[in-house]
Amino acid sequence: MPRTLQNNRPEGDWDFFHENGLPERSLKINNGDTLLTRLIDSDGKILIADGKGTFHGQVAYEEGVIAKGKIANGKPDGIWNSNYLNEIFCTEKFSHGKFVKGFLPNAELTNKTYRNRSQLNNFIYCDYFSLLEKYKVEKCNDSAIQVYLDHSKFRQYLKNQIMFTNHRLGKRLDLTVTEYKISIQLETNKDGKPVDFRPVTPFSNNTYYSGITRAIASLVTATPLSKSYFHIKIRLRENSS
Repeated sequence: MPRTLQNNRPEGDWDFFHENGLPERSLKINNGDTLLTRLIDSDGKILIADGKGTFHGQVAYEEGVIAKGKIANGKPDGIWNSNYLNEIFCTEKFSHGKFVKGFLPNAELTNKTYRNRSQLNNFIYCDYFSLLEKYKVEKCNDSAIQVYLDHSKFRQYLKNQIMFTNHRLGKRLDLTVTEYKISIQLETNKDGKPVDFRPVTPFSNNTYYSGITRAIASLVTATPLSKSYFHIKIRLRENSS
């Protein structure tokens, strides 16, 4: 069935699929309110049916956050736990779909509890094609292929990545002077996909570095004729923009 966007946001009934083609999740979206009606794992096992069951999968706060908890009437209910990469991200409590409070165990804060908004109650997949701003990959020499990404929010993606990590750690970004100017070398394989990323400047924070390379790998494609080599330069300003 057709899918609808209003003001660049999903609206109506949306279905998502696993890479193997099996159905993954079904959402009903109305005026910003989202109901999770169905969830199926990659083996075809039904985890949620008719808005009831146990959710275990990715939430859209940030790519890589895996959450688990009960769903009732299409909404989170009870205690939800989550992980980011290899560590605990947060624990949240819901009551009949309403967010009560959350807890960030790894945040470097005196008060690790928050009540302003949920980090896990978002089941719409993060779309990096809408988060990335147009940027230019510089040619290594005059004969190299020029590559452009024509989407409009690359800087916003980097800012979101920084803000997410700051929130997870409970502190502001602390980069060295050299890290404000990031240089990355990479090559593309015969299919035109980026491979073999190499940081040129020192970059100690692997969370930010992995986010940048993941975005590039997902969205950049060179002409698939032969291997090509690129040198990407990104500058972060002190206000984390």
